[in-house]
Amino acid sequence: MIGAQGIRRGCRVLLRKAVGAKPRSSSTLHRHRFFSVPCTTRHRCPRDSARRLHARFWSPQSAQHAVLFSSSATPTPSTKSDETEPEPNQSPKTAEPQPTVKPITNAAPSLLTDALYSATGCFAGIGSLSAIHYAVADGSPYTLVLGSMGATAVLVFGAPAAPFSQPWNVIAGHLVSAACGIAAFQFVALPMGTPALALPIAAAASVFCMKVGKCVHPPAGGTTLIAVLGSAQLHALG
Repeated sequence: MIGAQGIRRGCRVLLRKAVGAKPRSSSTLHRHRFFSVPCTTRHRCPRDSARRLHARFWSPQSAQHAVLFSSSATPTPSTKSDETEPEPNQSPKTAEPQPTVKPITNAAPSLLTDALYSATGCFAGIGSLSAIHYAVADGSPYTLVLGSMGATAVLVFGAPAAPFSQPWNVIAGHLVSAACGIAAFQFVALPMGTPALALPIAAAASVFCMKVGKCVHPPAGGTTLIAVLGSAQLHALG
């Protein structure tokens, strides 16, 4: 019986005769699986592709380039002869002096010094208001020194870096709170005849307005209560 190999050889012989292929003597021919045919661009067998890759990447020129590339990649020790000497007319470069960092010597003030500064500022602030009320305005009710101003002086001079101690918070907070207290007295306390409901309304309104206006100042809460609970002379101011 003729096996598969014999059938394959017979088919190969018949195909060679039909194509008229010559024996493989030229480099343009390559051995296919069944027969030898000229190499074309449309048909490339794996063996021919392997030959081309081998010729491309393992040629003597590529090997030489690989050696040169590997030798250029490795650093070579420099010698004194390779160093470039400065020209005669050119002055040698000198190293730039590095800036020296001086240590910080301004230490934070001591507790006693800080307390002395705060007390001095508080004395100057409240003393100025007192002088204006008693010496300049001759005790006028329009320049009355309120109790909440003492709390403001403690906050401003005792903790000047606090957000509540900033000028906008101090000035706007007192003005907004005073307006809320006067409105609560005029529209709630007077009709009812008692400030029982006007006090919480005035405090809540002042906090709301200070939060909206971004001028929260805690001592201003005392100002709004003073405007509600003030004397008849204070209420007469309107």
